[in-house]
Amino acid sequence: MKRFFIVVCLLAAANYLSAEGGQQSGEVTTILAAANTPDAEAVAAYNRGEEAYYRKNAFLEAMAAYEEAIHLNPNYADAYMGRENAISAYMEAYNIYTGKSSHTEMDYDKVAQLDPKYAGFIRAVMAQDEENYIKAIEEYTLAIRNKINLVEAYNRRGNCYRALGNPDNAIADYTEAIRLSPELGVLYSNRAWTYCWELHEYDKALADCNTAIRLIPNLFSAPYLTRAYIYYLKRDNNTRVITDTTQSISLSPHSLYARDAYAIRSLTHEKNGDLEKAISDVSEIIKLTGKLVLYINRRASLYEQNKQYDKALADYNEALRLDPDDAEAKSGRRRIQARRSPQ
Repeated sequence: MKRFFIVVCLLAAANYLSAEGGQQSGEVTTILAAANTPDAEAVAAYNRGEEAYYRKNAFLEAMAAYEEAIHLNPNYADAYMGRENAISAYMEAYNIYTGKSSHTEMDYDKVAQLDPKYAGFIRAVMAQDEENYIKAIEEYTLAIRNKINLVEAYNRRGNCYRALGNPDNAIADYTEAIRLSPELGVLYSNRAWTYCWELHEYDKALADCNTAIRLIPNLFSAPYLTRAYIYYLKRDNNTRVITDTTQSISLSPHSLYARDAYAIRSLTHEKNGDLEKAISDVSEIIKLTGKLVLYINRRASLYEQNKQYDKALADYNEALRLDPDDAEAKSGRRRIQARRSPQ
């Protein structure tokens, strides 16, 4: 239901853009765009969607163009698939996770009925939704062999490899997708994430983060988070760590990216001696994640460093309420109680 609501909003925005001037963006010339064909206008709209998506990283503009193509030709399978690609990229940009990749299963059913060439790709997406990554990889591989939705198939198969703990194959797929579509920023973001968090090849990750941010400034949260983490590890640019984590949070404030960005920023504030800001960031993590012992203990430790012993004790007690056997909370409570005991 959440995804359905989000997609309804996205499509409403896309329709607005289409009505306000979707005709103005440049067209991609393809063999389909012969002006004397019955569907020439629909093809032209579809081509604008391809231009907006693959070359401009303008996902809402792409959705508007694909919507126009569908309106002009309700049986245009490529336009439905293009719209799904743009929606999925937009939701990935904001780390909006609802458990489904497609905005409606009816759309995928319709695409498969209109053009059976997409059936294998759609089976792959459904398997990926169900976390059946081995099946998804098999189906994406067939789609790639048949040259169906190639950029998306390589990118999604890379995501499946990454989920299975096979980062080398993921990198190979992202790299091939980049070769096919060198201006699509999400591909660099995905490869950067894998280089950084899976392979610990930080220089390569940093280069991809910079490319992703150049192509899609102020849209994707992930490359800012990854770049901040790399700067944090290098320990030579605290200002950039703060700037990038702040940007990551602002772009996706309710996501897991935000949780990790708050964590990195909190550590950086602590290193800078600004304990109040470090505490504030951990409090934001607790709001996002609920009361987890890990973060409650982290805040308690910061309160303790900041000599706010009553608040530290309250957090250690809360951690022990949640997990009576937690060693860190027991140790912290003993320290504060000893400090309070008459000497």
